[in-house]
Amino acid sequence: MIEESMALEIIRDIWGSDSPLSRETALLIARSNHPLGRGLIAVLVEVHNLVEASKTYATLQNILDCDVANQTVKTPGSNSRNLRRVRQGLDLIRALFEQFLSNDDYYLKGAASTAYAQVCAPYHSWTVRTAVAAGMYALPTREQLLLKLNETNNSAEKKMRRYIKASLPVIEYIDKLYLSRNIRLDW
Repeated sequence: MIEESMALEIIRDIWGSDSPLSRETALLIARSNHPLGRGLIAVLVEVHNLVEASKTYATLQNILDCDVANQTVKTPGSNSRNLRRVRQGLDLIRALFEQFLSNDDYYLKGAASTAYAQVCAPYHSWTVRTAVAAGMYALPTREQLLLKLNETNNSAEKKMRRYIKASLPVIEYIDKLYLSRNIRLDW
């Protein structure tokens, strides 16, 4: 079980130099003008906002308690909403990596489509889902992606497995924070 302060530290350090999805990789994806890239930019902004919030609040529990007291949990720009969206981003990357690792022949398009359908599509409008589906055709092949990232199958697999293992308890912890305050997760 992750302690509150440890979860907040993980969010502070999520884009560290040893992260499987480095800042450089995130910026490469974000600059692509792909719907997923634009979504990544939004998550990066939310991560930055949570880092700023960590200077005021000692724990994620404190962040949620403040927004619950102010009735701003689902308000755009609130720390609780930012945390929820970052959690979705963490889960999307986890699902993408799991799909990517499930088959050596898996095209990034297939892995990304499946991961998106599992994690984000249920919460997006038809317009967003359609734009994302159209954008999937612009994704590189597995080999092209590994080349751009300067990774081999083995090195990428190690980093992806490490991320999957590390992200699951963080995702579960964040979910428990919301559920313990009777905040549904279907938004």
